[in-house]
Amino acid sequence: MKHMKKFGRRSAAGIKRTGACSALAILASLAVLQNAAAADKPEAAPASPAGAQEDPAVAALTQPTSIVEIGAGNISNSSYKFGEYNGLEQKGGFVIGNMDMHGGGRYDSDSATRWDFDAHNLGLQASDATFDVRNQGLFKLDFGLSDWRHNLSGSPMLDPLTGVLLLIGLLVCARAPTSPATALLLPWLAALLLPNILSVEGVPHGLRSCGTLPALVLVAGMGLASLVDLARGATGRRAARVASVVALLVLGGSTAYRYFHLWGDDPRVLEAHDGAYRAAARALLAAPPGAGRYLIANGTGFPAYGYPAEVQGYLFEMREHPPIVLGPKDGEQLVLNGRTAFVALVRKDERALALIRTLNSEAPIRPVEAPGISADSPVYRVN
Repeated sequence: MKHMKKFGRRSAAGIKRTGACSALAILASLAVLQNAAAADKPEAAPASPAGAQEDPAVAALTQPTSIVEIGAGNISNSSYKFGEYNGLEQKGGFVIGNMDMHGGGRYDSDSATRWDFDAHNLGLQASDATFDVRNQGLFKLDFGLSDWRHNLSGSPMLDPLTGVLLLIGLLVCARAPTSPATALLLPWLAALLLPNILSVEGVPHGLRSCGTLPALVLVAGMGLASLVDLARGATGRRAARVASVVALLVLGGSTAYRYFHLWGDDPRVLEAHDGAYRAAARALLAAPPGAGRYLIANGTGFPAYGYPAEVQGYLFEMREHPPIVLGPKDGEQLVLNGRTAFVALVRKDERALALIRTLNSEAPIRPVEAPGISADSPVYRVN
């Protein structure tokens, strides 16, 4: 984490709205409802008693419907702040779609295979989608585009040029199966794909497959070398070198733009890297000398070292001056008796704030404002 890129929030200063940013939301909406597998209807069941109806809640679980929504709209004026979290930054028209699709064998069929496809805001930069296919008791495969911590939504692991070169490199390996390069790289790929192949949760998983990246790049390099050899014969040595350099420069520039601008400046990346928790931790560190620093550990994450996982972001940021972490039975420690204290809540909770007021009835309580602090993870100054 020492080398983790620090993501700054773009300031709203200088952004002037020239008019009301109105979205003509969803000019046309189409909802297509269909049974998950209408073609595989089972044989008619015995007649139910007269007047009996199936419970709608049970039907929703056993016979899920598929929904497709398509719409269009228009943004009257460009504004970064208006589109900061919804992908509607630019003036002009847009198309938006949502999908909630289900398929596979019915609940009363002999098949245990099911699949689901769920997508939101298709057509916008803020889109996300997930697809999973599973066979109960055997496997489950998940594919998704919503993890802003590790990827740019909608992008493959390899860029298009490297992907093409990889395919060419695999053909080169196939034509020379006994070469030293093939003997090294293909077993390397096979061995380091095993952590993904043998997993049953969150498959395919990019981090589990990252050991294959050096081998993939080397195979792609073999593809590039073979193309250069072909180009030399067709256009000459100098032209082949120039074409290779230009391709590499374009690839490097495109990757840098996508990483440092499209991905690095996206506020969702800051959120995915616990930006709000780290900003709140910095606000606690900025408390004046002598002031107490308290962290109410009311997060909902998986327990880690006795506290919800969100707490670890605070503790890492404050590793040299850790706060006093309070659990559900530590309320008496918030009796401050006139002392100044900065209190952070992992998750905004009016009941916790009411408790602080009750225990310190005469104390002024005001929220701390600092760059990056989220209203969902607030910090308060007491006294």
